[in-house]
Amino acid sequence: ASTRVDAILYLIPAAGIALLSRAAIVRRFALGALGFTIGVAPLLAYNYVATGNPLRPTQAMEVDAVMSRATPQAEEPRWSWPFASDAVAAEPVVPAGASAPGRAAAPMPRPTPALVQGGGLRISNLASTLPANLVVLRHALGDLGLALGLIGAFAAWRMPVLFLLTVPYAVISVLFFSLWTLPGPRYLAGVMLLFPLLTLEGARFVAVLPAALAARGMRRGALAAAVAVVLAAVLAIETTPFAAPSALPWVNVVLAAGVAVSALVGLRGDALLAARFVTVGLGVALTALLVWRSTGSLAVRASFQRPQVERARSTVEQALEGRPVVVTTTQIGRPAENLNYYTRVNALYLEEILRWRAPVQYLMARLLRLGFSVYLLLPTEYAKAWLANPYISTWYETEVRAIPAAQAIDYFVASPYHRGVDLWLVRMRLKEEPG
Repeated sequence: ASTRVDAILYLIPAAGIALLSRAAIVRRFALGALGFTIGVAPLLAYNYVATGNPLRPTQAMEVDAVMSRATPQAEEPRWSWPFASDAVAAEPVVPAGASAPGRAAAPMPRPTPALVQGGGLRISNLASTLPANLVVLRHALGDLGLALGLIGAFAAWRMPVLFLLTVPYAVISVLFFSLWTLPGPRYLAGVMLLFPLLTLEGARFVAVLPAALAARGMRRGALAAAVAVVLAAVLAIETTPFAAPSALPWVNVVLAAGVAVSALVGLRGDALLAARFVTVGLGVALTALLVWRSTGSLAVRASFQRPQVERARSTVEQALEGRPVVVTTTQIGRPAENLNYYTRVNALYLEEILRWRAPVQYLMARLLRLGFSVYLLLPTEYAKAWLANPYISTWYETEVRAIPAAQAIDYFVASPYHRGVDLWLVRMRLKEEPG
């Protein structure tokens, strides 16, 4: 929780497990609260120094209004750059009654009543983000893992510790992180760590089903169950995408084969033997498999090292003139952080400017008047559509440099989600004002 505030969600399974022992409940909660307080003490101290309130995180803008004693309207904008504050300080100079930017004068920035950030935590985001998060889980855990995990969630009802550890957290965290504007695997890291426990429990439940039926004298039912399990395992292996660059296909093979063999072993009616086989066998096999697959990348280095940084720094600083400010987008990764860190360039995201409620055309005009050189670094088609906007084309003339996808990394545009994209680097200049 000292590094990710949302880690307090782990208190949900912890509290559930603590409630299992009524005799020691007071001691458990007291020690748990003490340990948690010690753990988050650095975060509370940092929050107090940074915001004046230990319970007001610096990166939790969605709850900022709740934690702050002052109303958002009463707060003054506090920008990291002085020019950003200047750029939202003046009324626009637009002819009276004009419905679109006129040509009587260049645009000036409109005032922003408050520093606006966040706004991403909304129930309305569920409709788009929840399906995307489920796709993320499917890609990470596979169809077989998800199916066995859902079975394991029901089977775990008979094992309170396992159920309380995994199911409440998985359900609540998936829903909680689906309230954000964008999905992300890193948000679901806890689910990906806990869900395999349910997958293994589901595999155990399916594998011992024939043995359980045989032990009750239901030989035909046991045989039918074993045949169904074997056919399902064969189907799972047949549909496994072995071309995927991960260990997941081989995890599917081990899971499917282990469940099928356990089901056949269970036809003897020894459910305990089948349970031991599938639990110990699959646990050891999956661990060995994942260790083996992970060692293949031990000697692999990230593609962006010092030589790539130096080349990108040189390329960017040669391409940009004056006191450059680059406006880019998070759609292509996180280039602004790299530009700010590795070069003399100041970089902003369009998404940041929109959250500031500072219209981009006014902000750019202000920056140009203050002596900055303003550039756009956007995907080609996005840049074309953006520059065609009459609120931009009316006031600005442009100078375009096309950057092929293969050279995007030289402009710090490198992301695991793409291997480069076609870009435009556009220099923005104000058109001369009439008369």
